[in-house]
Amino acid sequence: SFFYQWYKDGIIIPDANGREFTLPLPKLEDSGNYTVVVRNLFSQDTSAEAAVTVTPDAVAPTLVRAVGSSSFNTVTIWFDEVVDPVTAVNAANYSIVQTGTANQLSIFGNGTLTGAAPGGFTRVIFQTAPQTSGQNYTVTVNNVRDIAATPNTIAAN
Repeated sequence: SFFYQWYKDGIIIPDANGREFTLPLPKLEDSGNYTVVVRNLFSQDTSAEAAVTVTPDAVAPTLVRAVGSSSFNTVTIWFDEVVDPVTAVNAANYSIVQTGTANQLSIFGNGTLTGAAPGGFTRVIFQTAPQTSGQNYTVTVNNVRDIAATPNTIAAN
């Protein structure tokens, strides 16, 4: 049986005593040199250092897809990365207009986040006024941010 203890810059990482060590949402301060000490009842060995550099996220989220439901009363919007829950569910950050018209579709209340990804959610679902079958709609998004240490805001419109 083996026992593991992970270190960052020579300092024990509390509760990091598994065979693998993962930083699901690394922050800038997680940059450093990591090692693991592996031991059994007879001996121990220390790994070579692994230098880890965390670079800041400078890329804003992008809307990649929007789809109405078969019940014609919801719209699901997909983003390419995890988004900030407060800005993502805020109905005021969205506009849904029947394409080629000025007919804006009412959005009822805040959205519901779905599509769990490591660290958060990538989809939001909104209840809407009834959509017309066979019609296309244009979704416009503003003010939605990602969850970077310094949040990036989606490009306007």
